[in-house]
Amino acid sequence: MDAKPSEMLVFDEDGDTLIILPYISSTTEAADGQESDSRVDENEKKQPAGDTLETETEPRGTDGLRHWLFEPFFTPEAFEIVLNIIHGHTKKVPTEIGLATLADIAALVDDLKCEDAVWFIVKSWIRLLDKQLPNGICEDLVKWILISSVFDEPSIFTDCTYVAIRHTCQRLDTIGHPIRPSVIDGIEVERIKHLDALVAHLKEQRDELSRGGLGCYFECRSSHLGALIQGMHATGILPILDVDSPKVDPSEAPHRGLSLSSAIDGICGIPFPDVYIKRSDVRRPSLHKCGLESSLKNHANGLDIGIGGLNLHYFVR
Repeated sequence: MDAKPSEMLVFDEDGDTLIILPYISSTTEAADGQESDSRVDENEKKQPAGDTLETETEPRGTDGLRHWLFEPFFTPEAFEIVLNIIHGHTKKVPTEIGLATLADIAALVDDLKCEDAVWFIVKSWIRLLDKQLPNGICEDLVKWILISSVFDEPSIFTDCTYVAIRHTCQRLDTIGHPIRPSVIDGIEVERIKHLDALVAHLKEQRDELSRGGLGCYFECRSSHLGALIQGMHATGILPILDVDSPKVDPSEAPHRGLSLSSAIDGICGIPFPDVYIKRSDVRRPSLHKCGLESSLKNHANGLDIGIGGLNLHYFVR
């Protein structure tokens, strides 16, 4: 495949730094059948020397410029927009951008630590974006978490991390977006905390039913115990491992591979059978009303209500 020609954009005629963004071409099949990747410089941009940027550049070549070579993590479009903002070229700055571009800009701004320089323009972009936030795990959710964490949008951050905590069944996949590790850790800690609490309550209920500590009659206990065990098995919770034991690898606990939403829905959906009790003073068995089923489901629903998103205040630099 032919190399894509380089493009140079000049932001400051008096600048002494050349920023080089590698361009990664699409993978092509070589003549011998092996895949090969080719890189060319897509954009080379000038900007004035800065107090912090100089430490990451080095003299190279005969052009007299400091060369600052980036890894191919940032898009040229995001770089161009950010540099136009920094250099005051406001006519070249778009009045609206899409979610994907804003996420690319957030990644770059977070890396360069130049939030203050782009703050007001970014806030206007966010106001114009569709605020229909995702209600499930998807790439847009990850983008919103990145954007809200970089540009201080606490409400969006809390709402999106709530969705992640409730619906992811593993450590959240950032899909290549550079969300701060502390945020991903925070989501996982909350997910595991609530799952462990749910399973601890289920284990207590199961053990109490087995010992006869719950339930009104033998028939009642036996029916609810059987339904509970089968429901826990169907939900994927069994076997229950003691995650606090030094002999147990917590990651092997089946319930930690579930999402909170699926675990709670599974428990609330357990079909407890009707129980009929034969009493000596009544000729026919009567339907037994017991609070065990409602107590269990109320606890699960209460746990669900208690799930919340992260507080951005604890995750800002």
